[in-house]
Amino acid sequence: MARIAIVGVGAIGGVTAALLQQAGGHELLLCTRRPMSGLSVETPDGLVKVQASFVTSPSEAFEVDWVIVSTKAYHVAGAAKWLEQLCLNGAPVAVLQNGVEHRERFAPYVPMEKILPVMVDCPTERHSPDSVQQRLVMHLKVPDNALGRDFV
Repeated sequence: MARIAIVGVGAIGGVTAALLQQAGGHELLLCTRRPMSGLSVETPDGLVKVQASFVTSPSEAFEVDWVIVSTKAYHVAGAAKWLEQLCLNGAPVAVLQNGVEHRERFAPYVPMEKILPVMVDCPTERHSPDSVQQRLVMHLKVPDNALGRDFV
């Protein structure tokens, strides 16, 4: 069982949380800017009500085994505020953002060897703060290296 934090729970972060819950055996921590009472994700396989802890301040966060950042690329500084507490035990950071240069954007906050760039293909949309609709299967591509294999 892994303790996994997701920083940024919009459309992609929501679908990622639902997939992790469906995989089973993970403790999820969802890090958001605004309070959430819950998260429901309508997947191609049906509705998933994500069971997770929700926090709105980095001071409420705890160390985890993996951090997944799914904010917009221009929100790196805000996302980085969470990393000190979440990565106390050296947790790697998987960056699920649009564009390229994921490592370069996070290098000021996390050791380069702990940053995993992830390319995402998933048609999805957020309907409300606590509701996401996933239209098709999510595809994630990671580098074929030790960190990428650990993530998979």
